[in-house]
Amino acid sequence: MKDNNIDNIINIRDFLYKIREKWFYLLLSVILSLLFAYGYNRYSKEFFESSIKFKVYTKSDNTSNIIADYDDSELSQIKDEMQIVSSYPIVLQTIKDLRFDIAYFIIGNIKKTETFRTPIIVTVDTQITQNNPSRSFDVKILSDEKFIISDKKFQFGDEINIGNYYFTIDRNNNFNIPKYPMNLMIQFSHFKKIARQYQSKLQIRKTEKDSEIIELYILEEDQRKGDAFLNQLVLNYEKEEIKYRRKSYVNTINMIEKEFRNIRDSLFLIEANLESYQTSLGTTDLIYKTKNLYQEISSLTLELSDFKHKLSYY
Repeated sequence: MKDNNIDNIINIRDFLYKIREKWFYLLLSVILSLLFAYGYNRYSKEFFESSIKFKVYTKSDNTSNIIADYDDSELSQIKDEMQIVSSYPIVLQTIKDLRFDIAYFIIGNIKKTETFRTPIIVTVDTQITQNNPSRSFDVKILSDEKFIISDKKFQFGDEINIGNYYFTIDRNNNFNIPKYPMNLMIQFSHFKKIARQYQSKLQIRKTEKDSEIIELYILEEDQRKGDAFLNQLVLNYEKEEIKYRRKSYVNTINMIEKEFRNIRDSLFLIEANLESYQTSLGTTDLIYKTKNLYQEISSLTLELSDFKHKLSYY
C-alpha cells in the first residue's frame, strides 16, 4: 500500500516537472485560446430568431369546419401547403413588398451590422436596382442636414446620381443619432437573389403530429427584419389561398348553375307535355318522375346557395 502511495507521489512530481519544463507553451496555448474566444465573440455576427405560427389550408376546409379526422389525402395536402408557404413565388413577392432590395448597415469601430431600423431612408425606383449590377455605397452622416457619399457632400433630400444609380436619401426623424459623424452602408441587390437567400434561411417546424398549425422561423441580424418578413410572408400565403378558393368556388357555382339550367329545362319540357304524357304513360309514373326532378332541383338550389355564401365570405 505504501509502495502505491510512493508511486503516485512520484507520478505527480513527474507531471509537475514536465509542466514546469513546458510552462511557456502551456501559457501560450491558454492565451491564444482566450484571444480566439474574445475575437470570435467580438467580431462574429449575432443572429436572432424570429418565428410565427399559423394554420395552413387544406382543400377540404370550409368556413365553419376544421378537419378532425385526417386521411392520407389530407395529410398530403398539408405537406403540399407547407411547401407552398416557402415557395419561390410567395417568397419573391414578399421580398418585393418589403423592398428588401435595399439593405442598411451600421459600420462600427469593430464590425458592420445590418439594421432594419435606420437613421436614413433611401428612395429608389425598383427599375434602378433591378436593371443595374448590385452595388453598395458608404454614407457618412455629418449632421442633421448633411452627409457624404462617394466623397461628395449632399443635403438630405438631394437627388443623387452615381453611375446608373439615381436615388435620394432622407433623414429618419424617428431615429436619434447618438453622435456625429455616423458611418453607414446602403446595399442595392436584385430581388431574385435575395428571394433565394431567404428561401434557404426559412425553416419550418410542425407544432404537433398531423396538425394544420405550423411554425416558421428565420435567423436575422436584426430580429425586426425577420418579424417583418414572416408576417408579410404569411399574409401573402393567405392572399394566394383566398384567390385559389375564390376561383374554385366560382367554377363550382358555374357547374351547378349549368346543371340546374339543364334540369329546369327538362322540367319545363315535362310540364309542357304533361297532359299528353298522362294519357300515354300513366299518371302515377309521371307524377313520380316529376317529384324526383323537383327534389333534385331543391337539392341543387341549396347547394348553389351554400357555395354562393362561401364565395361571398372569401
